[in-house]
Amino acid sequence: MLVSIYAKAPAKPIQSLSVKRLNVSFIRGDSNWFENFDHLLSLLPNIKRLFFHVCVVQMDFNQLSSILNKRLLHLRYLQCEIHSTAFPIKLNSLRRYHSLFNNIDLQNVDDNDCRCDGLKICINDEKKG
Repeated sequence: MLVSIYAKAPAKPIQSLSVKRLNVSFIRGDSNWFENFDHLLSLLPNIKRLFFHVCVVQMDFNQLSSILNKRLLHLRYLQCEIHSTAFPIKLNSLRRYHSLFNNIDLQNVDDNDCRCDGLKICINDEKKG
């Protein structure tokens, strides 16, 4: 797991640091990525902008949306790139899982992106107001 955290210089002790933006990538083969992602987000509940990349065999959008809804109550912007060999869901039904699952783009994965020989879903959305 690769993580980049963006925060303002802390005026308080580091324990009180309020991280607002998170970039995270899960490396192919990380079979516990959902658990690791959930744990990471449980430590950073004030994230407003989330960018993540994952390459998995099969994506469970129900589990992903559950983690986002449970852990990130202040999430305003989501950008993710999901490489997978299997998406066991119709893409037009993704929108019902999370309010930020709107701008969805499905692409073929090329060798430069990932070696999973699957498809790539890009989700990019921002809450208005």
